[in-house]
Amino acid sequence: MKHLAPSLAAAALLGLAGCEMTPDEIGGIPAVPDRPGIENVTPPDHALPPISGGTLTLTPDGATAVVGDPERDLIYIVDLDPREIRAILPARGEPGRVVVDAAGQRAWIALRRAGGIIEIDVQQGTIARQYQTCPAPRGIALSMDEQQLHVACVGGHLMTHAVAGGDIVRRLPVAPDLRDVLVFRDRIEVSRFRAAELITLSLDGQIVRRRQPANVRGTAPANVAWRIVKTPEGGTAMLHQIASTAMIRVDAPGDPDAPPGDREPPGDQEPPDVPPGDREPPGRGDETPPHGAYGGDINDPCRAAIAAVAVTEFRPFDEAPTPRTAGQAVLGVDLAIDAGSILIAAPGSVDRDGTGDFLPLARFDRAPNRLGCLLTGQESPQGAFTAVAIRPDGRAVAFQREPAALVDQRGEVLVMLPVESTADAGHDLFHQAPGVGLACASCHPEGSEDGHTWLFEGFGFRRTQELRGGIAGSAPFHWQQDMADMQQLLDEVMHGRMGGAPVAVFETDALTGWLDALPAPSVDPIGEGDPIAGQLVFEDPTVGCAGCHAGPRYSDGRRYDVGAGEPLETATLIGIGRRAKLMHDGCADTLEGRFDPSCGGRDHGRVNHLSTAQMSNLLAFLRTL
Repeated sequence: MKHLAPSLAAAALLGLAGCEMTPDEIGGIPAVPDRPGIENVTPPDHALPPISGGTLTLTPDGATAVVGDPERDLIYIVDLDPREIRAILPARGEPGRVVVDAAGQRAWIALRRAGGIIEIDVQQGTIARQYQTCPAPRGIALSMDEQQLHVACVGGHLMTHAVAGGDIVRRLPVAPDLRDVLVFRDRIEVSRFRAAELITLSLDGQIVRRRQPANVRGTAPANVAWRIVKTPEGGTAMLHQIASTAMIRVDAPGDPDAPPGDREPPGDQEPPDVPPGDREPPGRGDETPPHGAYGGDINDPCRAAIAAVAVTEFRPFDEAPTPRTAGQAVLGVDLAIDAGSILIAAPGSVDRDGTGDFLPLARFDRAPNRLGCLLTGQESPQGAFTAVAIRPDGRAVAFQREPAALVDQRGEVLVMLPVESTADAGHDLFHQAPGVGLACASCHPEGSEDGHTWLFEGFGFRRTQELRGGIAGSAPFHWQQDMADMQQLLDEVMHGRMGGAPVAVFETDALTGWLDALPAPSVDPIGEGDPIAGQLVFEDPTVGCAGCHAGPRYSDGRRYDVGAGEPLETATLIGIGRRAKLMHDGCADTLEGRFDPSCGGRDHGRVNHLSTAQMSNLLAFLRTL
C-alpha cells in the first residue's frame, strides 16, 4: 500500500482545521491505518439511506477511482493499477455525486444530507476544504475552464461556486426536484428526477429548451431520471424508467388464483435463427390483455415490467428521442457510456429469491435495433452494484455497496474495502426484485414516490404515494386503506402480485423500521411568497388545511370524500413541492393546479377568500415540507 499522507488521521480527528465545517458536521471517523490487516472503520449511527447511485468517478487517465459511500459516510480514493487504497476519508452527510478535474488532481463531492461540498486533493489523499451549498445538493459539475463548480439542488436552484474560494457567485432558480448537471462548451443541461425532464440552459442561465424522452409504443412515458452523463459524441444520455399507462389487473386480496405476474409470456413465433433484438413483437391490437399486476406487458418484446429501466440518448437538437428499454436490468441507478456500449448498475437485479435472470451489472451494445430493446448476451456478476465507470481502454469498474468493493465487469474484485457491513434486511427487501422485473424502489425511488399515476382495473387512477417522513403509525395503507398493516401489504403486493416468496414477520418488521427512519430531505425551494406567513394561512381554521393534514406527516390517516366521488386517504404533504403529479389521480402537474376545484375537489379546503399574496405564501410554505 502507498504511504498515507501523515496529516490524514490527525486532520480527521481534529475536525480538519481551516475548513468551513465544524468537527460535528464532518464527523470524526479515523483514516485507515497504514499497516497490513487494516482495521474496520465504524459506520455512522444514522439511518441507512436508500440507494441513490452514481457515486463513483475516475481520473481522466482511468488510473484512480474516487468513490462516495453514502451508507458509511466515507470517501474512498483507490488506485486501480496497482490495486491499492490511497485513502479513506470521513464525509458525514451522505456523499453523493463526484467530479474530478482534467488533471486528476482535485475532486469535489456533494454531501446529499449535510448540504455541503467536500474538495479532495486526490494525489495527497486528503480533504482540502469543505463549504456549504444548498440544503439538498444532488448533481455536480465543473465549468469547462474549471473556474466554477455547478451544483443542482432538490429545491430547484442551480448553485454556482467559485472554485478558487468556494463562494457562491450565482443562485439560479430552474425547476423543482433537480437531479444532475452537465456543462458543455455552449450550454448547461440539468435533469429533473421524477419528471425525467432534460432542461437546457444557456451559459448565462437562460432556459433554452425542455425535453423528455418519447413514450415507448405510446403507452409507457418516461419518469425517474436516475442519471445523466455525457456521450462521446457530445450529447446527453439519460438513465431513467418508463412506467405503464395501460390498464393493470389487480386481483382482489385473498384471490386464490395465480397472480397475473406469474403468467408465462407467449412462445416466440419467430424462427430460431432470428436474433432476439430483431424479433417483431406479437400483435398489439385491441385484443391485448391488461398488464399483469407488476408483471409487465406479456407482449413486450423487451420483457420489461410495468416500471422498467430505459436509456435515452439526446443529441443537442433532438426534440423527443425514443428510449431503449433494458428489460434485463431492475432498478438501474447509474450508467456509463463509451463509443460502443452502455454500462448500467442495477442493484434491484439481485433477486432475493435467487430465481431471476436479471443483470446487476449489465453492458449493452449501443448499436440500435428496430425494437428499441437493450439486450446483451454477456454474463453479469451478482452483487448490489450502485455506481459504474468505464476506463479509457474500455474496462469497466463498479462499486459494490455490500460488501464494499470495487469490481470489474466479470465480478473480479479489484479492491476489497476494509469497512464494516451495512447489511440490513429491510433495506434489502425494499431494493431487491422479489421475482418480477421491478423492486419496491422502482416505484418508490429513494424511499419516496415516482410521480407516476397508474390505471388499475376496478380502481381507476392512483398516484404512487410518498413513504418518507415516518410510516409506522400511518396504517391502514393505500389510497382506499384496504391494507390493514404492513404484513398484509407485503403479503398481497410483494408475494401475491409481484410473485415473490412469502415475507417473514422479521422481514416485515425490518422493512417497517427502516422505512420509518427515512427523513424527508431539507430543501430551499424556488418560487415566490413567504413560507412563514404561509404557515399561518395553512393553520387558519377558515382555510381548513391543518384540520386533516395534521401531525408529523401532515396527514390524520383518515379517509374523506372531498368531492372526488369516493372516500380516499388524506395524503401526506411531505415532499409535495417536489412531486411531478398531485392528487390521487395525478390530475395536477403543479401545486397551483391542485387548487382547481375540478382537480382538488369542491370540498378540499377553502381558498376562494384568500388574496393573491396569501395564496402565494401558502404555496411557498407547502414547498418547504
